[in-house]
Amino acid sequence: MFAIGAATQVFLATGVTDLRKGANGLYALIQSQWANRNALGGDLYLFCNRRRDALKIFFWSEGARG
Repeated sequence: MFAIGAATQVFLATGVTDLRKGANGLYALIQSQWANRNALGGDLYLFCNRRRDALKIFFWSEGARG
């Protein structure tokens, strides 16, 4: 479980994403699609598969340490 703030923005990737990608692969996609965004800045990035029946969320939060 994670909490998002009121200032958190949500970005939906257009097109199809291979959901087998891990955090590093999704980070690379974010850097190429949203070059002016900081992927580690606390925003949500959503990716979907070809059938559009599954989502993967990339979310980085420095404050949540277990």
